[in-house]
Amino acid sequence: MAGCGGNKEQPGVVGTVRGFLGGAVADEPRAALEARDILSAGGSAADAAAALYFTLAVTLPSTATLGGGGVCLVYDARLARAEMLDFVARPPAGGGPIAVPAAARGMFLLHSKYGKLRWEQIVARAENLARFGHPVSRAFAADLLAAAPILQNDPGLRGIFLKPDGTPYREGELLVQHEMSSLLSAIRSRGAGELYSGALATRFVDAVRPQGASITIEDMRAAAVAWRPSVAARFDDMVVVVPSPPAIAGLVEAQIWAMAAPRWRRAAPDERAHLFAQASLRAWVDRARWLGPDLTVTAASPLELVNERYLASLMASYRPDQRTPATAVRPQSEPVIDDAAATSFVVVDRDGNGVACTVSPHGLFGAGRVASGTGVVLARVADGGARGPQWFGPMLVVAGSAESFLFGRGTTGGSQIIFAGAASGGAAAASALVGVALRTTVENRPLEEAIDAQRFHFEGAPADTVFVEAGVQARPAGLAERGYQLLPVPVIGRVNAMHCPDGLRDGPNKCVFRPDRRGFGLATGGF
Repeated sequence: MAGCGGNKEQPGVVGTVRGFLGGAVADEPRAALEARDILSAGGSAADAAAALYFTLAVTLPSTATLGGGGVCLVYDARLARAEMLDFVARPPAGGGPIAVPAAARGMFLLHSKYGKLRWEQIVARAENLARFGHPVSRAFAADLLAAAPILQNDPGLRGIFLKPDGTPYREGELLVQHEMSSLLSAIRSRGAGELYSGALATRFVDAVRPQGASITIEDMRAAAVAWRPSVAARFDDMVVVVPSPPAIAGLVEAQIWAMAAPRWRRAAPDERAHLFAQASLRAWVDRARWLGPDLTVTAASPLELVNERYLASLMASYRPDQRTPATAVRPQSEPVIDDAAATSFVVVDRDGNGVACTVSPHGLFGAGRVASGTGVVLARVADGGARGPQWFGPMLVVAGSAESFLFGRGTTGGSQIIFAGAASGGAAAASALVGVALRTTVENRPLEEAIDAQRFHFEGAPADTVFVEAGVQARPAGLAERGYQLLPVPVIGRVNAMHCPDGLRDGPNKCVFRPDRRGFGLATGGF
């Protein structure tokens, strides 16, 4: 009799799930592996995403620290609904260069609403990695090398991330973080609230004061984390879902995708780069019109900016065989300034739920300081004109029954995820992510091919100059012939994505997970 129950799943036990697990993609391999284990233990996408972030705080704190924050898009398959989790690290009330941490509270909120496993299990894996050490990944080794001057300038960072001889840890070398493990132990046993209102909060505030921070206990208690509506644009039976402001990149992505998608399939191969450039130009120019200096939207509603009629008016002057001069649409006078220090990840589960996130400390190793005694790399206060939440733009594409998704009618009709992606790389991340989404969801190209393809970025400044990835192919078809100036650059964005052409629930056997070959990430999951 006892043997009859041997095949039952045991929630919380790694390996208990049989068949399709879901999957995870991240810029740092260990974090992706930890997310996979949570999924194989019966955890939800939210469980795995939270565990992934806490792991990144140990294995990739250069861009994913507990001192920072970010934005996630969360898709609830049962309700066919997507919403945005805003946990951006914002300035303290008294100002200053160091932001109020939001990541731990954000992950707690994600887990409390959509999690299935115990909170302790979500945090414990990262705690153990910090306590017993982890081999430095190629991704983190590259950041350590690039940030060596920053690390040298702060005794706290130097003591953790540089070896006794003053050189950065190299790939494969064991890195132990005892102070971080103690902090994670407190968060695991007493909850994330311990960092915001408990004894740990007092300890943190005392630790950051000598670093020039004006953060108070009141700031920690009031750390802003909130659920916000997402923004959706439609094409055929597909809906692209992006974050709402202040994550401004999402609106730019939705506009580019929705302007280019109707023409993409019938466009000749040598027209598609031109089509993408013209849709991008119009989106970036429109951004200058509706974006306020404080990252607010001057339009009555973000939904106005992705309305089909409005986007059709923006593309009215488009010509397949010739470019519209940038001066004709009055672009910004200078290129958008950005900060590329961010990381992204995507997680989906076997039930059709998904989480896509972009996070940042607003600079490589944030403010270049660590909170003494905690191991937390501090985030820099984001300058609204240059860096911060405007570049957070994860994306979901759902299909099957667009009406049921748009109007909240539940899953009747089979609305489900077919694409989930997130990108880093500043302003160019939007171009990178939309390009991959168009090639997979509209053109039906394999995800690996779509990610590997040459990328372009065009925002109208410098005038008529398209930034083109060098080293992929010598000359992209159709751009120079139409009078664009081409400016080669090494890399345009870094994308982590999954694609299920038949839907995450209906066709899991066809789901593909891929990191970007431009980085050192890992995709895990599947069957």
